[in-house]
Amino acid sequence: MLNPRNLIRRPTTTDVTARGVDCKNTERKEKKPERKGENAASREDSVRKDLTRRLKSVCADLSSKEFEVLVGDMTREQLRGESIPGRKLGPC
Repeated sequence: MLNPRNLIRRPTTTDVTARGVDCKNTERKEKKPERKGENAASREDSVRKDLTRRLKSVCADLSSKEFEVLVGDMTREQLRGESIPGRKLGPC
């Protein structure tokens, strides 16, 4: 019996520029050295904005002062949870 995989025709060579040296994209982005404080502040801002957006409709009955306290507490807990050493990152 014939194996259908053997019937597929493949190109004999691939251009080096298309596949790179190790079959991966050879272009890499240069990483800028970031200061820890700048990165932490931007992360805190992004977490705060995300929580504000997500909780705005759910917590409409809270006053603005209570809402800001809630968002601040949740932001601190989120950032504290991200900084636990040995914690596995990503989904469960």
